[in-house]
Amino acid sequence: AEDVNLILRCSDPAFMIIDSVATLGNIPAGQSLQNQTQPFSFQVSGIQDPHTVMMEVEVTYNNDQTLLIHFPLFAGQADLLLVKDERDVLNSERYYLDVLDSLWVKTHYWDIAVHGNPDTSFLNNFPGVIWYTGYDQDSTINEANQQALMTYLDQGGKLFISGQNISDEIGSSVL
Repeated sequence: AEDVNLILRCSDPAFMIIDSVATLGNIPAGQSLQNQTQPFSFQVSGIQDPHTVMMEVEVTYNNDQTLLIHFPLFAGQADLLLVKDERDVLNSERYYLDVLDSLWVKTHYWDIAVHGNPDTSFLNNFPGVIWYTGYDQDSTINEANQQALMTYLDQGGKLFISGQNISDEIGSSVL
């Protein structure tokens, strides 16, 4: 792709986009590029209730081609963090999210496969965490995540762990 440009947009009135344009130049076929030199930035204020905001990135390339990419972004303070730490592709997060939504629990969803491991400073933003591993039989909660969760608990956080084989695998650990 030649002459690649990005524009970030959001129609939510609580979002003020500061740096919304990035010029990436040319990207050779089969290659990828990270936008580290011109990151998007925005400020969020006046959020009454936490909610998911739809963000849009318009990608223009080859002088006349356009691609719109939409992605959700959670905005505001949630009551609970739901962490998906399962390798199965069962989409079991829907079971948790549907129930929590029906109870009016403001929930932030975190998928480790997408976002990586949450650290303790991130976990500390939430009074409670639900961490689930689904049907995974090994590598249910890795050592780094166990350490982050222990620190979170030591600092007063509340944790619910769910999974098929967690006790078999990490039952002898400190967590």
